[in-house]
Amino acid sequence: MPTDDMEPALEAIQFFANSANSVRVFEALANGVTTSSTLAERTGASRSTIARILDEGESRGWVESEGSRYELTYMGELMIEEFRTHLETMKGLSNSGT
Repeated sequence: MPTDDMEPALEAIQFFANSANSVRVFEALANGVTTSSTLAERTGASRSTIARILDEGESRGWVESEGSRYELTYMGELMIEEFRTHLETMKGLSNSGT
C-alpha cells in the first residue's frame, strides 16, 4: 500500500500515464522553446488540451512561459526523460513475454 510520501511521485507518474497527449507535449517541448499553436500542430492535440497540459506543467514547476512561448524547466526535462526511460522499460518487458 502506498505511503503518504509516495503520493507526489505517483501523481507525477499519473500526469504522464493518464494521457499520451501529455507525453507528446513534453516531448515536443524537449526540442526547445515553442508556442501552444506549434505544440497543437506537432502533437495533433486540441488547443484546449494543450492549454490544460501547459497549465498543469507550470503549476508543477515543469514548464515556464514568457508571453506565448513555453519551455521545459530542468525538472520538466528530468520528468519526461525519466518517464520515457520507464516507458521503454515497460515496453521491453511486455515484448519479452514477462
